[in-house]
Amino acid sequence: MEKLSKAARAGAIVKVLIDSPNRMFTLSELAELLGAAKSSLSEDLSIIRATFEKLDLGKLETLAGVSGGVRFVPMRSQQYLVNLVRDLCSRLADPSRKVGNGYLFLNDVLNDPQLLFKLAEAIAGRFVLANVDAVVTVETKGIPLALSVARHLSSQLVIARREIIFSEDGVPMPVTRQESTVAEGAVLSVAFESGSHRGVQSMSLPRRSLPQGARVLIVDDFLRAGGTLRGLGDLLAEFSSTVVGTVVLVESQKPSIKLIDDYLSVIKLGEADGKIYVLPGNII
Repeated sequence: MEKLSKAARAGAIVKVLIDSPNRMFTLSELAELLGAAKSSLSEDLSIIRATFEKLDLGKLETLAGVSGGVRFVPMRSQQYLVNLVRDLCSRLADPSRKVGNGYLFLNDVLNDPQLLFKLAEAIAGRFVLANVDAVVTVETKGIPLALSVARHLSSQLVIARREIIFSEDGVPMPVTRQESTVAEGAVLSVAFESGSHRGVQSMSLPRRSLPQGARVLIVDDFLRAGGTLRGLGDLLAEFSSTVVGTVVLVESQKPSIKLIDDYLSVIKLGEADGKIYVLPGNII
């Protein structure tokens, strides 16, 4: 391999680390990949670390010792998060976004890769030290944000299925999909009451989705009453999971009493005199 210049080597190191956030690379791995001495890599990493901290781009963490290594941690400053949330609030404040009682049009936000990347990076930074095994969400609109958070945490993404329960001859019957048992094996389901729709629904996960005792972070797009997220918590309890946190992109101020506690929201929606106002959530 042709010897790389110091600048080229630094660029390659940044690319490798950022592409695999939270993964620990040993100096031996990097030395073999880049054809460089460990001493040279140590100097490069010192420069990169200082630059990242100065420009608020994240952090490089190093592990000393024979098996020493380095990893990129997507941990941005509080001011970065404040600016990001305020910009999002301004974007959502357009009155034309109102589509119903207490609801805003959010599809463009939920499907904006660059915005979701930034939001997910900020969310992941809050839980980077929590040793998250999996990011869990409920189908379907929360999936893009949850996927991006899982990527920043180098964690597994787990998606729970939610189905409305209909009544057949007075007996509640969940709507099921054939592939859930054919392609995924045994499925664990729980019934829960939706706080916003005042109806009974079913939520399910294949038993192989999560190992027993996994540490999970719940990420979803919208919180109104909290019935769905409480149901998801009940489902995860069947896996003996430890929920290290719950984060929603949007929280509705009404109803004021939620069915869950201890959650973080990016933004909060309120309504007065027929107008919806957008405020920063409790994540900042």
